[in-house]
Amino acid sequence: MCKKSSPTEPETEQPPALGTKVGNKAIDFTAKDQNYNDVSLYDFSGNVILVDFSADWCGPCQREAEHLEDLLDEYEQRGFRIITVLISGDPGIWAEDYVLTFPVLDDNDEVIWDQYGEGAVPLNLVLDRNNIIRYKAAGYDPAEIRRFIEKYL
Repeated sequence: MCKKSSPTEPETEQPPALGTKVGNKAIDFTAKDQNYNDVSLYDFSGNVILVDFSADWCGPCQREAEHLEDLLDEYEQRGFRIITVLISGDPGIWAEDYVLTFPVLDDNDEVIWDQYGEGAVPLNLVLDRNNIIRYKAAGYDPAEIRRFIEKYL
């Protein structure tokens, strides 16, 4: 097979497409946090980001929330951030109940979930420093989430 371009011409790598699947550049979103401030995903560009979709009625979400602040404490100095997107419940109450210092976003209208959701919460995404989705899975698997965070820090 022959290429039409010159052999001395470097091939340019195409940037990843915007999307919500592993390998895509994450689609930006903005929502109100527990303090009623607008927070956007891209506000955290340049960091490794865990995006946690949760609901107040979800037992596994509650168990995950109990551990997220410790995870942030462990990796924050290395450029790690967390955003919880709450699809059911009050972000202020959720943040207070679990003593969370990172943004807990109100998505009770499920606008963000409609883009990213895949049927089950908790749903976790790990984004690299360029907002590329490197991990996306339903359920709470702390070892696997930690593995991906460490890989991209």
